[in-house]
Amino acid sequence: MADVKMMQGCDLSHWDAARYQKIMMDETTKFNIIKATEGKTGFDRYCDIMYNFKCSVWERLGTAPEDRLYGFYHYAHPELNKPEEEARNFLSRVGHHAGRAMYCLDWEGKAWKCSPRWARAWLDYVYRETGVKSLLYTSSSYLGNLGVVADGDYGLWVAAYRKTKPAKVTPWKFAAMWQYSSTPYDHDLFYGNEETWRKYIKPVKR
Repeated sequence: MADVKMMQGCDLSHWDAARYQKIMMDETTKFNIIKATEGKTGFDRYCDIMYNFKCSVWERLGTAPEDRLYGFYHYAHPELNKPEEEARNFLSRVGHHAGRAMYCLDWEGKAWKCSPRWARAWLDYVYRETGVKSLLYTSSSYLGNLGVVADGDYGLWVAAYRKTKPAKVTPWKFAAMWQYSSTPYDHDLFYGNEETWRKYIKPVKR
């Protein structure tokens, strides 16, 4: 896992409340993706706390704002709400970070029993409003159902708890990021350097 073409990071939520400070002060962790919202109205109570703490760490390290790598994710509940309702909730909380943060849609749990067109609609809405192409997070075991998302040129954040990265991620040609462990918290590898990361977060022409 020491590939120089990869960056080590993690994703966090209120479940990591007891240890987030230690995690975020680890200099080997190059990026953090923080849970922002869930469903139509949910907001993770630690989102702002974690983001503000990360800012204080950056300031102590003298890191310039443009060099900071971070992101936010939304946990989908397609069994309860319309995609536009949930996308509006997400953007109401973190939409002002467009162009600076990685945006992601968490597609798991009950979502797997719903149409992936819901996920595509959420991603399309965020794209129309911000110009940013969000990543879709899901398990490697579910990928075959997501052709409609891959066809929209949205990047993949794949979860596969193993020692080697998934050999195939069809219908995607490649993954942008790999969550390879959840012990003792979620560990991720981003396939690329800081320049590659910025290409994912930069608004694109529509």
